[in-house]
Amino acid sequence: MLARKGLQNRQNPRFIELGALLAVSNLVVATTTSLPTFFLGLLGLEIGFNFLSARLQARVSDIAPYFAANGLSR
Repeated sequence: MLARKGLQNRQNPRFIELGALLAVSNLVVATTTSLPTFFLGLLGLEIGFNFLSARLQARVSDIAPYFAANGLSR
């Protein structure tokens, strides 16, 4: 819901920031030898994918509300 409110005034949602967060987090998870750093990378992946999912759902519901209602009501 909050992601949709934020996108109403934005014509072009910027996915590049989330893509960069996911890329860096993935690199950290793949290359680290430290357990706390590994979990920090996993946290970054989780947060990045959650934000990306919320933004994509908001974008779909703006473009085609009927399809969004079918997918979100299940």
